[in-house]
Amino acid sequence: MNFLKKLLHDWPDFITLPIAAILWCISPTILRAWDSTAGVFDAGVLQIFLFGLIGLCFANFITWMFLKLNFPTIDRWTDNGFMRDWSSLEAKDRIKYFICVFLGLLFAFVLFCRVL
Repeated sequence: MNFLKKLLHDWPDFITLPIAAILWCISPTILRAWDSTAGVFDAGVLQIFLFGLIGLCFANFITWMFLKLNFPTIDRWTDNGFMRDWSSLEAKDRIKYFICVFLGLLFAFVLFCRVL
C-alpha cells in the first residue's frame, strides 16, 4: 500500500491508466444500466462515448509518460516553476490559457469518440 501511495505521489499522472482500466472492466454494467437492451459490446452511441472517455484517459497517461521520460526539464518545470509563472500572469491571460486547454481536451475527446 505504501508503494502505491509513493508511486501516485511521485507520478500523479499514473492515475488515469487505472481509471481507464476500471472503466473498461465496468463498461458492460454501465451500458446495461443506461440501456437494458444493449449488448455487452454493441457499437451504439453509448459505447462510442464510453470508449472515447477510456481513450482520452489512456492518451493522457501516454502523453505525460512521454513527457516525463523524454523531456525531464519540462516535467521538473511543471512540478516546480509552473505555479510561480502562472501566478505572475494577468487574469485575462489565465482565462485564455484555461479556455485553450479546456477546448483542446474537448476536441481530443471528440476525436477519440469519432475515431473509434
